[in-house]
Amino acid sequence: MLRCVLLLASLLAPLRAHAQGIPAVPAKSDTLAAVYVYIQAGDTVAFEAVRQDSAVLRGVFVQPDRPRVNWDHLLADGAPALLTISIYPPNAPGDVVPLQETDILSVGDSMLVTTRTWNGTQHQRVSSAKGAVPLLARSVLHTAILAWYAQQAKRDTLPVYVTGSGRTVPVVAEVRGDTILLSVDGLEIISTWSDGRLVEVQVPSQALRVVRVMSLPPSR
Repeated sequence: MLRCVLLLASLLAPLRAHAQGIPAVPAKSDTLAAVYVYIQAGDTVAFEAVRQDSAVLRGVFVQPDRPRVNWDHLLADGAPALLTISIYPPNAPGDVVPLQETDILSVGDSMLVTTRTWNGTQHQRVSSAKGAVPLLARSVLHTAILAWYAQQAKRDTLPVYVTGSGRTVPVVAEVRGDTILLSVDGLEIISTWSDGRLVEVQVPSQALRVVRVMSLPPSR
């Protein structure tokens, strides 16, 4: 477990504002900069690290002996916009070329999906919903953080385009103190926050807990 945590911390280096033309928003003082462990029915099944600055929300998702998933969600006017998902071989260092890279961007009532592999580039336009936000399906943290953004924008319901399935479903969020209760296409998720920090996420029907185990160094 410690080896995976340290690997994630090294892969998710401090962010640089690399996107041109994206309006700056106040950074959240690295409150989202942390490593989390996924525990299902008492077993450790995955790890994920996340970090945010004024231009991008970034994550690294790792499961033992499975391809690593890096995701970057660019922020426009403080809201999630373009999502880039990069797939790497298991245990690959951070500087290798991804096996596959996919950009997903909401345009009107559709999603523009661009996929790059060694075999070339494919473009696809998928029917979705106006204002929908792309969501990395396997990341419970990504779901919880998007719900937090929706609450900041005073939106109780947020349409999300779920990667993998290609479906657009509503995320319904309700705030109760330091807890945000989510319903994602019937799946109940409970996220707990403290002083802007995401502490834990639970998915009761899957006996899954995602627990913050280590903070990452501040961005420079």
